[in-house]
Amino acid sequence: MTNPVDRIGAAFPEHLTNSHVGLQKVGRVQTTAHYGAQNYDRQPRPKDAVSVPETIELDAGDILFDEGDPSGHAYFVESGALEVFVFRAQENQIIGQVKVGEILGEMGVIDNKPRSTAAKAISPSRVRLIPAERIASMLESTDPGMQALIHTLLDRLRETTTRLAEAEARY
Repeated sequence: MTNPVDRIGAAFPEHLTNSHVGLQKVGRVQTTAHYGAQNYDRQPRPKDAVSVPETIELDAGDILFDEGDPSGHAYFVESGALEVFVFRAQENQIIGQVKVGEILGEMGVIDNKPRSTAAKAISPSRVRLIPAERIASMLESTDPGMQALIHTLLDRLRETTTRLAEAEARY
């Protein structure tokens, strides 16, 4: 069985995920935000840094991105796991988990909209940035009908995510 990190590496080789857009290696990025039902704190996250690292190392509880943030990158999970959630009715409404070999943050990159969810590490994790430019170049080479289908699915998924979070917040 092929390792998911190896499979995605072929689709997003290092020279395409980093150097062509001027990303710099900056080492471990520490974040300080903690999102709990009683502590919804909007602290600076890695996206607030002056230079953007090619990978981000997160401790359990660290926030990768928040609802409403700009969508300049998608992220490939190289290790660990992250929880995707929205904040409603003074608590986090969990949408799902993203594990090794999976991508998150792709929706906003594809449709050029702000983040519709937040993501935090639920274990020590490492994610690799996938620049929006790389994803855009892949989409541009896709059939226009498929592009329309992708955008329709994204719109429906955003609407479903919003409705699910609102329904869970009522209970």
